[in-house]
Amino acid sequence: MSGFELTLIVLAFSMDIFAVAVCKGVGMRRLDLRYVGIFLLTFLPVQIFLLFLGVLLGGKIAPGIAAFDSWVVLLIFAVIGANMVNEGRKDFRAGVLRYGEDSAAETVVLSAASGVNVFAVGVSLALLSADIASAIVLVGVTTLVMSVLGFAAGHLFGSESSGAIVISGGIVIFVIGAEIALRRLIFA
Repeated sequence: MSGFELTLIVLAFSMDIFAVAVCKGVGMRRLDLRYVGIFLLTFLPVQIFLLFLGVLLGGKIAPGIAAFDSWVVLLIFAVIGANMVNEGRKDFRAGVLRYGEDSAAETVVLSAASGVNVFAVGVSLALLSADIASAIVLVGVTTLVMSVLGFAAGHLFGSESSGAIVISGGIVIFVIGAEIALRRLIFA
């Protein structure tokens, strides 16, 4: 797997974090950097931890499914992509607690819910023998950047486009998964 593919994968599944941050930023009269920091201190460790758990699970099951691992990768990416498209069609403003309405526990639950995709991608990356250290760094950087951009975009522009962003991330995830699986099947 190339570094470009890995970067696209990480960027695509971080679109849901971006959408959550957009919805949080909508309610801010001014950009509250303290709140953004708390959000990041919650989301960053959870995202990295779930990626790491996914990689561990993927490493454990990889030898047993080596004969059909390309299909498993395709299935994981298709499910993530379909889930993101479905989530993008919903009204994010109704499902995400707005700025100032959430407790620390609710933020942790929200970060874990968005981290399910990270876990699944971690399994896939282990099956693809991707560079896990690079993936962990990319997840950290992407979570940081997409969160800050999401808060700023929500504050400045509102949440009207957050669904379309998540849908496009889901489509990219599916296309990348299909491309990786097909390439592995054809050239194996």
